[in-house]
Amino acid sequence: MTRTRVLIVDDHPMVAEGIEAILETYDDLEVVGTLANGRELVEQIGTLKPDVVLLDLNMPEVNGLSATEMVLETQPDMRILILSMHDS
Repeated sequence: MTRTRVLIVDDHPMVAEGIEAILETYDDLEVVGTLANGRELVEQIGTLKPDVVLLDLNMPEVNGLSATEMVLETQPDMRILILSMHDS
């Protein structure tokens, strides 16, 4: 069975840990890491090689939108799901 490699990027450790705990209950998903901001994502995406990135919108240093733009410049096929608690 092929497992989908997921990278979680969120500056709230409790949120990241909760998402990781949920995803790890699925046999076809593998969490390859959790990072705290968009800068770390841009720096480590090549090493971690996820299939999908779950990315918080509002983070310190580099926010989710800016990080998405930077990642897609070098990896245009990357799948990125942006998470937000904001209604707008």
